Amino acid sequence: MRPDPDVGSARHHASAHFLGLDGLRGVAALVVVFLHADLNFDMGYQPGTASLAVDFFFMLSGFVLAYAYDGRLQQGMAWPDFMRVRLIRLYPMLFFGSMLGAIAFLVAQHQHHLHSGLTSAWMIAGSFLILPVGLPAGELIAYSLNIAYWSLFFELIANAVYATHWGQRPPRILGLAVLSFALATVVMTFASRPYIQNGVTSPKFLWGFVRVAYPFSAGLLLYRLQYWWAQIRHWKVITGSGWWLTAAILASALIQPIDSPWCDLALSFVVFPLLIIATASLNLSTTTARVCAMLGRLSYPVYILHWPIYRLLNGVAATRRLNVAPWVLALTGAVATVLLAQATLMVWDEPVRHWLSARPRSSQSYYGYMFRNIWKS
Repeated sequence: MRPDPDVGSARHHASAHFLGLDGLRGVAALVVVFLHADLNFDMGYQPGTASLAVDFFFMLSGFVLAYAYDGRLQQGMAWPDFMRVRLIRLYPMLFFGSMLGAIAFLVAQHQHHLHSGLTSAWMIAGSFLILPVGLPAGELIAYSLNIAYWSLFFELIANAVYATHWGQRPPRILGLAVLSFALATVVMTFASRPYIQNGVTSPKFLWGFVRVAYPFSAGLLLYRLQYWWAQIRHWKVITGSGWWLTAAILASALIQPIDSPWCDLALSFVVFPLLIIATASLNLSTTTARVCAMLGRLSYPVYILHWPIYRLLNGVAATRRLNVAPWVLALTGAVATVLLAQATLMVWDEPVRHWLSARPRSSQSYYGYMFRNIWKS
């Protein structure tokens, strides 16, 4: 959630407040790790609301993209240039996650012979292309190599729409769209249970379009209406230490053993927007800001890497017939994920992103020109 270097000074000032949102993103990522630990190791506690952490990601994404790119898009940033920046941000870690997922998949394939060689090759290639190849392959999960990729698929679609003229609509029109998407979300929440499967499994994959539409557009609207709530920053009762309270509220709300459509809607329509507004209004202390920066920096790689690590651990435990408590396996996988996330950031993700971003401007301008002409045609 760090601002782009070209964003104006007012936005650089706002980044000190929005750094708290980085921290909340890290908290939500850890909740997803906890959810998938239970799915893999059956720890006996099912956090029924944890799947909505992804909906919170979508809302955060809309808010932060509006902050970072609204001005640049209004000043003429082309759609291909925007998508290039987003792919540079997301794809290097996604590539590494696909490699790790392919290893876990091949280990499982060697043990159980679930698919033919051609189907296996197709599924691995599809993972690198962020395609839901599990659907035509007959899998229950659209992204069986790395289940986290379902949200990235819909995230990129939302990003692509945001950078068009539609994404720059004024708040009144955007508000009508948010209302329409909210109504669709109500229908989905009641009609398609369990909620966790929406956008993830083959029979409910298309619900993912509804699932991303409301929170992402609501995040855009929240940022564009900040003149209504920005004065909260001046309230003396709102202090930097309040971030720990918002983080605790988010974590506790997302680990409830509740499977209720009313609870899901309350989180999406009330709790998440209020937490984003409250956190964006905080002036963080130096220590809290460092914690938030660390959580935000690790949130994306942790989200991408934890599923294949858990699958590998699950396979090893089953093959070796290890008599290990589920919580031990879950904790081992979580620690391994955090360590690998940090190492991957330093050795792979950040160097690759820096190299791609530092390509000569002349080359970027040439390709941008070519893409713009193709787009106009």
